[in-house]
Amino acid sequence: MAMKQFTIFLTVILALSCSKSEKKENPVICILPGEPAWLIAKKAEYSKCVCLTGIRAGLYENQAVFEIYLFDPACDGINMVYTAEGNLMFTSADRKNYEDYTTKVQQQTIIWTCSKGSQ
Repeated sequence: MAMKQFTIFLTVILALSCSKSEKKENPVICILPGEPAWLIAKKAEYSKCVCLTGIRAGLYENQAVFEIYLFDPACDGINMVYTAEGNLMFTSADRKNYEDYTTKVQQQTIIWTCSKGSQ
């Protein structure tokens, strides 16, 4: 179990140190060695976003988490918080859990963003 936690911790650290492209017209996709396949798939899924979308990595209740969130003022949606294994923990529609999360998440860093895709 300790090795699994170390691997998750290492993935989060690598994700936090990942550099982003400065080109705003292209989505920023950072693929890390050992990055979970589900996270790579989510980045690809949102890479041609209609609404500005991002992924944040952080620590919540002593575990690595990833949040897919909208930051586009023209769009309304639900933020989703996942475990490092890719299991959905809760969404922003679950107000009690999400409010607890927003007050307790630590070391939260944006690891990926997209810009509006060309249609």
